[in-house]
Amino acid sequence: MAKKITELINSYIVFLQILILSLLIINSNIHLPCLPEIQRSYGTSEYAVQLSFIINPFVAIFVCLICGGFADVYGRKIVLLWSLSFFIFGTLIVIFTNSIYFFFLGRFYQSLGDGGVALVSGIILADFCKGRAYAKIQAVLSISLSLAWAGAPLLGDLIFSFFGWKGNFGFILILTLFLMAPLTFWKEKKTHLKAAHGILTALKKSKKAMTSVLDSSLVKLSLTQAVPLGIFTAFEFMMPFIYKEMYDFSVQATSIVFFIFISINVFASFLYMVFIDYTSIKTMFRMGSYTFILYFIFGFLFLTLLKNDSQIFSYLIFGLLSFSIPFLSISSSTKIVDNNPHHLGVALALLTMIRNVGTTSIPLFVCLISKNTFTSFYNMTILSSMIIILILTLSQSSFYVRKKTSHNS
Repeated sequence: MAKKITELINSYIVFLQILILSLLIINSNIHLPCLPEIQRSYGTSEYAVQLSFIINPFVAIFVCLICGGFADVYGRKIVLLWSLSFFIFGTLIVIFTNSIYFFFLGRFYQSLGDGGVALVSGIILADFCKGRAYAKIQAVLSISLSLAWAGAPLLGDLIFSFFGWKGNFGFILILTLFLMAPLTFWKEKKTHLKAAHGILTALKKSKKAMTSVLDSSLVKLSLTQAVPLGIFTAFEFMMPFIYKEMYDFSVQATSIVFFIFISINVFASFLYMVFIDYTSIKTMFRMGSYTFILYFIFGFLFLTLLKNDSQIFSYLIFGLLSFSIPFLSISSSTKIVDNNPHHLGVALALLTMIRNVGTTSIPLFVCLISKNTFTSFYNMTILSSMIIILILTLSQSSFYVRKKTSHNS
């Protein structure tokens, strides 16, 4: 009986983390239909509004290592609750301010909490699930995140029509408080370092763990997430302006187009969840790699050589990108978790850092330089991908030299 109760509680905690992670995606995408209105409200530029939302993963780069190390030392619950508190504080600032500067400040605090919440919730999932079970739960999470990703703009447009753009932030605030309440009653079983040992001890432990975790394998696996997710994030922010300028699409029509790409992502995640019982994670990773290569081949063929910006070909090209993401992302996350069972916090923090560099730098690079056409957007994604591949090659070379020198010593 006690075992069944424990399993039920564990399942509930896992389910709650999936909901919390989905909340973060909703917060990211629910405001997309409101971007032009936010721009008009503050009298600022299109790029400033886009930057206020791209800032999220950029801030997470700097907080995830601290949160990951502290989660390994002090426990998951306390770090998660503090991160949610920062997120709530930032949301309140955005709701009650009428200044663009305080709007950015609120988005900063939201991002500060968002980075910690995303990381610690992912660590908790890794605590409860291992190996193929973790890959399965990641597939379920991917489906949930994709549905949140697709449904959020439609929901945001509905709330916007009744309550204005600040109504979306009010909805996020209520949903966050609702999900945070059960966590205050969760009793974490794992024994961690007492607070009396101080923050300095926690930082030293995190540094030591990072030294043992960071290697070329982790860098390569992390970048396989960073590149496709960065390109897709850039596409997400560019798409409303591309479809408005090229096809004169309304917000609703653009949301439907975006829903098509997310549906492809959900389908790929469902296939992963079904077939992971019958094949290896390595095979699933290869499937994603081949699909991602096809994205570049068809993009080069139709957009660069044939110079065709038609809707049908854009659906085909970016549909391949959407399909590849779950196969690459789930496989690489599972491998990193399996390789670092004793330093989950630090390992997932490093994964988040490298991934967020891609999901921050690629959209920023593309949005600032690319014109509002699919061809120019695609060419910018090729250039950014080549830069990341170069970084990966150099990091692997330096790692090989370091290993070889260490071996000779």
